[in-house]
Amino acid sequence: MQIEYLLYQKLHLPLEGITKRPNSMTMEKWDVLDRIALCLIRLSHFSYVAFNIVNKKATVDFMVALTKMYEKPSASNKVFLMKKVIQYEDVRQHFNDRAHK
Repeated sequence: MQIEYLLYQKLHLPLEGITKRPNSMTMEKWDVLDRIALCLIRLSHFSYVAFNIVNKKATVDFMVALTKMYEKPSASNKVFLMKKVIQYEDVRQHFNDRAHK
């Protein structure tokens, strides 16, 4: 949802990095736009991820750090998947037992 807010504020260009800077935009204006986008994202996430993002200076670097952080498998994800595998084994065994009767 925060990305949608950035789009409404016309701050989507810094999300893709400096290669998306329009030729008509000066570097000073680009730096200001990048800083505004970075500050808005930091404000919306700061209390949750401050220790992971405090050293990021560009919006694109910040987004890469957030992506890596949220894509990491968590312990709860692993437990969930293990339960699914065990349930699958139980169901498979049940059908195999019924097929052999």
